Amino acid sequence: MQRSGIRRTVSQCEHNLGFRLHGVTLPVMIYTEHVGHEADFFGSYRRDFVGSTSFALNDYRIHYALGLASHEVELLLSNTSIRK
Repeated sequence: MQRSGIRRTVSQCEHNLGFRLHGVTLPVMIYTEHVGHEADFFGSYRRDFVGSTSFALNDYRIHYALGLASHEVELLLSNTSIRK
């Protein structure tokens, strides 16, 4: 994934990414939500975000006959940011 832009609010982020799959790179928008934060025992501070997006396999030139439930893919993103 290539990051091209992030827009933030207090509890949500909007990530504009270039996602590459099967030799094809397309822009993907992932909306993440802040789910927690805490100081860890190493003296750092952690923030956790989760988000998801979905896309069609045909967009990435994947045309395998995998059944009716496989035309769309859900991509899950879990991110932990650490401030030292």
